[in-house]
Amino acid sequence: MVTILILDRQSIYQASLSNRLSRLLPESTQIADCATEAELARRMANNPGATLFLGRVSLQSETMKLARRFSCAVVWIAEHRDEYLPLLTQPAIRGIMFRTAKAADLAECVAALRVRRTWVQSLDGPDAAASSRHEKWAC
Repeated sequence: MVTILILDRQSIYQASLSNRLSRLLPESTQIADCATEAELARRMANNPGATLFLGRVSLQSETMKLARRFSCAVVWIAEHRDEYLPLLTQPAIRGIMFRTAKAADLAECVAALRVRRTWVQSLDGPDAAASSRHEKWAC
């Protein structure tokens, strides 16, 4: 069973992401919204190798240390203004997506993670001109 854990400080976005993942993934996938980092830590310990969708969590937090310890794949939920490419040097981070991600982006991200590829959302449309340095990287 695949386990996806979600922690984001913006609870409306977290609920939206959870809902979209529930519709996108097979019923055998366990999706859990975590209200606190303590709850997330407990769930990681019980589900090593889980995929985490994290937003507004410090890179130096205990959460990131535990993600590495429990071999979790982290998808970082970034703001457009973030300088996100250096995040890929963090061992646990396997994906980067923006809060503007569409269902197709999310599907592409999950598909890449299933085959153990790193995935970074590309920006297209009106945001592309403002953020031309953002590109899609697949490793």
